[in-house]
Amino acid sequence: MNSFRIDSLPPRTTVIEKFSSFYMFQEENQVLTFNSIPDPQLVNHFKLCQKHDTEFNKYCVEKNIALILKHFLENYQNDSHSPKEKLFFRNHVVAFLEEPRYKAAKDRFSTYKNFESPQNTWEEYVYIGGCLGGNIEKISNMFKRYNSDRYDLETHFQLEIASYIRDKFHDSTGQGKYSLWYNLKKASKTKLRRGLEYLGIGEADISRYLTARDCLFDVYSNKKFGSRWLEPNAAKFQEATDYYNRHYCNTDSLKLLKNHPLDSQTLKTWIEHCIKVLQLSSGILSSFSYDDAINKPNETETLWLESFNLSRHDKNLVINNINTVLLNEIEKFDALDRTILKLSSFGMKQNQIATQIGINQGTVSRHRQRSERQLLKAAAAWCQTDLEISLNETSALEEYIQAWVQYYYQQTRL
Repeated sequence: MNSFRIDSLPPRTTVIEKFSSFYMFQEENQVLTFNSIPDPQLVNHFKLCQKHDTEFNKYCVEKNIALILKHFLENYQNDSHSPKEKLFFRNHVVAFLEEPRYKAAKDRFSTYKNFESPQNTWEEYVYIGGCLGGNIEKISNMFKRYNSDRYDLETHFQLEIASYIRDKFHDSTGQGKYSLWYNLKKASKTKLRRGLEYLGIGEADISRYLTARDCLFDVYSNKKFGSRWLEPNAAKFQEATDYYNRHYCNTDSLKLLKNHPLDSQTLKTWIEHCIKVLQLSSGILSSFSYDDAINKPNETETLWLESFNLSRHDKNLVINNINTVLLNEIEKFDALDRTILKLSSFGMKQNQIATQIGINQGTVSRHRQRSERQLLKAAAAWCQTDLEISLNETSALEEYIQAWVQYYYQQTRL
């Protein structure tokens, strides 16, 4: 594994290559090599732009890469163009970013990689950089920071994307300000209380859970353990338990059954319930409360609930439980399945996804269908087991799941 090596990128020398070609890579004997492949549709569209826009053609003759990129960014953001035309402008921008993003990923790879699985580190860097293609606003902001006196445009984007990959990678490792434990410490009691209520926790237990959270962070802080906010060890949970028993065990509203002292495993379980609230509230619970769902233009997304004859409160609980099932299921997917679902949620077509990640369109289609079947199967199984309702008609539930996937990825959009 330690011999995994990334070859140099073949240069794209012409202007049209820079804005109309994509890199394909293959691994052989733990060496990653690249080829630059032109996209025929983008090549034709680029030539049409040259033919019909004299000013744009002037940029091309002068090889003014910055003005060409600006042209595509502005035209993509111009709503007078058709969706098809805007897609061409966007894809020219994505094509331009190919060289900077791979070089940025290689820079980060040379700085840090997991020596146990360097390919995984590389794939994550490339994936993070690639997802920028779905965020034209962020690309535009990077472009606004360009200073031609310091770097050429491609070097500017290489440095910008490398910084972006670094921040997002730190986010995914869950340390520092991105740590779940740091966010648990900072979470308001109102937010946690509301989430615990959604999970069906009673008021007495909610008070105990929130007090347990406070006790944990009375004994666990970044002042003693640095700024990474790693998961507390068993000794810290025991220390927090002792703190709870010493200061709160005799409080009327916090007393346990038969006045037994709290044990560390129970406190840890309470903390895990609070963590679950944070995980569900990160763009999922908040986006899919029943009140929000019934006000959406397409009400068929929640019509599958109507046959259950439930109260509004119970419908809230069903929605939240279904979301939990879907979240747990989607976290089981491998990197390729998650990437295909995410790019699909951004509106990319199967052939575009295939080009973006270097596989054929049939593979994209099979993986997407399999992922959607797994999500539907998990949701239907929960309905049958927990609601004791067998779904004979699943089309409405399928629509809800499709909306959930879109919300899930767009709320966590890079």
